[in-house]
Amino acid sequence: MGNNSKHKTRKILAATATVTMLATGMISTTDIIAEETQQQNKISTSLQDEKSVKSENRTYIVPGKGDVEVLKQQERKSMAFSPYEPTGLYAKPNEQITINVEGNQNIQAYIGTYSYDASWREDSKIKSFTLKPGINTIQSPNGGMIYFYNKQQGGTIRTTVTTGGATTPLFELGKHTKQDLIDMLNQYPNAHAVELKGERVLITASPARVKKYLLGSNTDPVQLLKKMDEATRIQDKVAGLSEEQVDKHYIHYVEENHSPDYYMYATSYRTAYVGDAIQYVLDINKFIKDGWGPWHEAGHLRQQSPWKFYNMTEVQNNIYSLSVEKAFTSNQPYRLQQEGAYTKAFQYLEQPNKNYDEVSDVFVKLVMLWQLQLAYGEDFYPKLHQLYRDMPSNELPQTDENKKQLFMISASKVAKQNLMPFFEKWGLRPNNDTIQKVAALGYPILTAEIWKGTDSNPIKPDVPNANNILEGSQFAWSLKGISDFEFAKINFNKSAEEMQVDLKAGVPHHYFNETYASIKVQNESGKVVYNKDIYGNKQQNAESQKVPVKVGDYIELTHLEGVHRATLTNVDNSKQES
Repeated sequence: MGNNSKHKTRKILAATATVTMLATGMISTTDIIAEETQQQNKISTSLQDEKSVKSENRTYIVPGKGDVEVLKQQERKSMAFSPYEPTGLYAKPNEQITINVEGNQNIQAYIGTYSYDASWREDSKIKSFTLKPGINTIQSPNGGMIYFYNKQQGGTIRTTVTTGGATTPLFELGKHTKQDLIDMLNQYPNAHAVELKGERVLITASPARVKKYLLGSNTDPVQLLKKMDEATRIQDKVAGLSEEQVDKHYIHYVEENHSPDYYMYATSYRTAYVGDAIQYVLDINKFIKDGWGPWHEAGHLRQQSPWKFYNMTEVQNNIYSLSVEKAFTSNQPYRLQQEGAYTKAFQYLEQPNKNYDEVSDVFVKLVMLWQLQLAYGEDFYPKLHQLYRDMPSNELPQTDENKKQLFMISASKVAKQNLMPFFEKWGLRPNNDTIQKVAALGYPILTAEIWKGTDSNPIKPDVPNANNILEGSQFAWSLKGISDFEFAKINFNKSAEEMQVDLKAGVPHHYFNETYASIKVQNESGKVVYNKDIYGNKQQNAESQKVPVKVGDYIELTHLEGVHRATLTNVDNSKQES
């Protein structure tokens, strides 16, 4: 640390389509007879037999993963993950399904699979039910797979499907093998659907396409689900979400056969793949080597609304796709080169009167976002996501223009640099208020031409003089004035996460009719938590204050005669510098 230094960034901790569409809400119905029973804790299964898949266990222990809509709001997303916990059971149209719920809490049930049983325009065909403790009877005129949904945060609810429902293939990672899947498909050749469940993903597809694209490509479903879970965790990291706090609901990959005009899409609760497009999910080689489609659609479920401004819907989500591609191709993402995006972007950057909003090529627009990661590292977007999650809801922008302006401010906070030269070069057009707010943060203005960066030749921002970054746990500053009068003393203790500021009464230096010295502390989000201007020829009152300072915060000290009258001491080694 020094007189104008940055601390080492602290570890990020999380609290929390080709066509993108918003679907209609669910229809809720209830048909309840309550009867309390004692709740038991036990691991659930749906198809269980050591040597065969023929026997059924219709008891399920449904984990409480929270409310998908609440989690969506907490993470600032525009789409929720899937609420579904699969049972491997199919309800025929109008078939009565009897379910016993143990314990004293309600649980949701569904009949039907979004996009598999109806197009994205027909979500109302998927029926949801509130089940109360005791015996419940439900049915749907459309039929469909049966799912449970426990909105509680933590804990489990035990349910048993006592009557109704036909068994279908349900492959579970950690429980089944490839041969088990083959046996299931042979045992239930006319099943309504086949489902494969990983730790973080759920696949719903037809038996015919599972046979054609999964088994037909010699894909091991165990390895496929592991790779899909890995892709999910890569995208978690981009979003700045820890393994402990991430939304545990599944990312749902669904075969869709109702919208022939579409190819792939993402909307609430699922990503969908029309017809044979599901091959990019089921074939492990295609998912790893040519999986941009599924990575892209899953990325839509991650997008944070507060910085999804005009014409960014098909751009913003690709930071997640690029990150998966980078991990799956030995750190050699090629999509931007493949699309010729850098060449086109550099041509655009040379144009006068640029307007980023009107750029039609989504990959050219993506270059701007990716250059921020190339310049500031893989922590840039996790920090940005966290910054938006931490914003009070009433401060979140609602219009495209406000979203864009706040994005430029937020990106500057994360980079700890004034990024106006970068955004102006890209034609984002910061307004006067944004320019003033970023300037007030006090960060150095970007001078490196990071807008020329590429994957093969990233341009890094200006690095502070290494002499101004000091290692240690305790530091002391002494600010002196005329006749070496010590008018301010500052002690920082990194372990205690606080800085003690002591100001002495008196006139620092009567020759200077201006700000003679200043002390400012900004937290990691750029908020000023302490700011003191000390005038040379004005009487200063004595004061003492403890200021919270954590690793990742920014301390700035100025002194007009700092070369001779300001000292910094590293208390750990008693080393003193002017």
